[in-house]
Amino acid sequence: MKFSRSKGGCKRCRSQKKKCDQTQPACSKCVAASQTCIYPDATDSPPSRSGRSASSTINTSNDSYLYNGFSADVSAGNLLDPTRVGDIDWTSDASFLQAFTDVASVLPIPDLSFPNIDTIPGGNPANPANVPAELPSTWSTALLSVPLDCDPALWASFVDSSLWESRPSSTSTNDRPLLEHFTRFASTTVVVVDSQDSASKFYQELATRATQENQQALMHAILAVSAQHLSNLARKSEDEPKALLYGDESSKQRGLALHTLRIALAGQRETGNDDLELRPSVMLLLVLAAILKGDGDIIVSYLSRASSFIHGIENPARGGLLPTCSALHSIYFGLHSVSRGKQLNIASLFPQLTNENVWHQRADQTVETLLGVRRDMLLFFFRAHSLVIEYQTVSRGLERNPDDDELMMMQLGLKSDCSIIEADLKDEKMWEGKWLSNCDERIRLAHEFYRLAIRVMLMTKVFEVDVTSARVQQCVTHMLNLGESVHAGREIGLMWPFMLVCSAAIPQHRSACLKFIDKCQWKGSAGPRIAEKVVRTIWERRDAGIATDCVQVTMELGSPLLV
Repeated sequence: MKFSRSKGGCKRCRSQKKKCDQTQPACSKCVAASQTCIYPDATDSPPSRSGRSASSTINTSNDSYLYNGFSADVSAGNLLDPTRVGDIDWTSDASFLQAFTDVASVLPIPDLSFPNIDTIPGGNPANPANVPAELPSTWSTALLSVPLDCDPALWASFVDSSLWESRPSSTSTNDRPLLEHFTRFASTTVVVVDSQDSASKFYQELATRATQENQQALMHAILAVSAQHLSNLARKSEDEPKALLYGDESSKQRGLALHTLRIALAGQRETGNDDLELRPSVMLLLVLAAILKGDGDIIVSYLSRASSFIHGIENPARGGLLPTCSALHSIYFGLHSVSRGKQLNIASLFPQLTNENVWHQRADQTVETLLGVRRDMLLFFFRAHSLVIEYQTVSRGLERNPDDDELMMMQLGLKSDCSIIEADLKDEKMWEGKWLSNCDERIRLAHEFYRLAIRVMLMTKVFEVDVTSARVQQCVTHMLNLGESVHAGREIGLMWPFMLVCSAAIPQHRSACLKFIDKCQWKGSAGPRIAEKVVRTIWERRDAGIATDCVQVTMELGSPLLV
């Protein structure tokens, strides 16, 4: 794909003839290269991207056009007209997009006792190990989910709304606040670690690509994530009107993303690999928006379409986005299958579509960045889950045919496999050598979380150990102790194993469980309070003598994807 140089770009991008995203005070390319970013005239706003006339602009705020994915008053001929791919202007709803610049109305700025991030007790955010797990209460509202190892300027922008707006407001640039919210906050919330590996840069790259011509579907998907993230943030601040406003806009942007992508597909024009690789990215962004909303019913459809796009690309571009996109798809598909109680074909996860090593490298990086575990541990968790599901399926068959010798032997074989896994997980020396060696603190903690989740799953679902037994409760207390060592901002990736274990908690441990869940459940892992709703429902039913588990309850809630 040929890119034109940005007329309003920074001096460094212009000198190198690169596409500048014109983010101020520093564009993403200069930030990534740790270079000073200087614009030709700091007093001028970068020019408008859109050169479209008002007559060709579709007003996305018009409910009769498209709202929450439902189209009306538009003829089928117009919907399928490929010439309209570039006609949708996401900046036309100025009144709504302008609201995103008023961060103070969404995020109440507390009277902080610490004037800047460097004065937080425990050290500088550049060294997360020195930052205390529990920040002062005045910071808990202001910082929320910002990663601890981001640049201090990012922290400052969270507590000073005047630093957040990147440039003076104008009708020609009012799409930037939403895009910048995604680039600075929503995307860093998702990936947790602000590093230079491909997984951390994936969402930043998508934001840059969305500003290019004919990438409206990608832009709408990004705005959907950004709006839903702000909706959750407003709900966290107990501002329900704002939460509803942003939630409605996210739904509308999801519909627009699908609409524009459908038009592009209907056009049947020859498309370069760069554009083809962005199609599964659009679907994964919609998965992310659905995760944030807690909308589990649609996730499997988004994932299915993303898989079709991924495997439909012939000769993927070398070093492109597809390996990271494929790894994200495998993570989401695997965890969603767990939430639905479905067996997994492990061999189908993390496919290598070419002979290049980049597929394995990106898969390893993406799993570690997003979930905080190594890929082999995640696959081990998926195998244990599938083993339990198969055991339960065979056991149900035996209930119907108790004299079936073949089923009896199948059940015995599966139970034997589970017993071997449980024995290995209990062996501290073997566990240390196989799973904890050469791991940093975050991965060691996450591996312990997944270890306990597998053990509780095997004990309660295969060996029928009572959840109130000492063996199970030891796992609960161990996980609660581990949770105290998890630094703020590092909890993403731990929600599902934590929920599996703490759903077995007896009353005296439940308040501590809820404390951890409240701290992390909404940050990129699910819609607000879903994890809490799951464990509370399980506790209430068990206290009433009703047998239930996480899978049953999450399925009742529409199988929201919890990461």
